[in-house]
Amino acid sequence: MNGTVAEYILESGNPLPSVKQRLCWCPEAAGAVAWIHTRRVLHCDIQPTNLLLDKDLHIKLADFQGRHLSEDGKVLLDGWSGEPSRFCCPRDDDFDADVKTDLFALGCTIYFIMMGYAVFPDIIDGEDGWYKQVEERFRQGKFPRDKHTCSAVTLKCWQKE
Repeated sequence: MNGTVAEYILESGNPLPSVKQRLCWCPEAAGAVAWIHTRRVLHCDIQPTNLLLDKDLHIKLADFQGRHLSEDGKVLLDGWSGEPSRFCCPRDDDFDADVKTDLFALGCTIYFIMMGYAVFPDIIDGEDGWYKQVEERFRQGKFPRDKHTCSAVTLKCWQKE
């Protein structure tokens, strides 16, 4: 195994993986999320630390917080929602989750994969109120405008489309 996408990008000591490699990861991550959604499962914690890389650098979705839904959408099993601030869709109930909150987190994860860092790098983790600043930007629709190959996809995810 090659650890997580986060470790591979941030801690491996290697340069940022090629655009080709990062472009392979994005549809693999999206495909994994789509697959669990077809089985009525919500991940509820999509982020780069929960994308494992196998020996061939293919993505494996891991560490589900999760919800399992019935065919009519009722929650059968609830593991709550646990996305960190930079991957969390703002909502009134922090534990409420649905397909759209997973898609939002997927957009933040794709952004991380393509850029090599999480959204809003100007907001420093650990500073007073940093997580509120991230949430407020998301609530106001002030999404990152960095251009990358998957910009249109990340914006659609942030807009919950």
